[in-house]
Amino acid sequence: MAEIDSQRPQQEEGGELVEGELGSRPKTFGRQSGHSGRASSWLAVTVMLLGFTVGGVALCLGPHWFAFWLGAGIFVLGGVLALVFDVFSDVVVDTPRVMFDEEGRPHDLVDRT
Repeated sequence: MAEIDSQRPQQEEGGELVEGELGSRPKTFGRQSGHSGRASSWLAVTVMLLGFTVGGVALCLGPHWFAFWLGAGIFVLGGVLALVFDVFSDVVVDTPRVMFDEEGRPHDLVDRT
């Protein structure tokens, strides 16, 4: 049993890294890093969603072309906001997850046979 426990990553006391046989990785239990993004990015996405909804409803109810183009304009405004707020910088790249089987050995989710 001690051999199995030695293969699992061990948490350092008071540290933010976890040591394992595959090297150090950030601590992933307890405090989780999120992919939530900034409020300004969500504002841009909300404006684009609102424009898409206005345009879609306008097509279903008529079509009402003025409302459709108004929705398209709102969507483009949201796209400009997304570029200004640099929403793509909100992407968080995590370290790969290592899964363990019942015996405590790390394994990939992909079969490499």
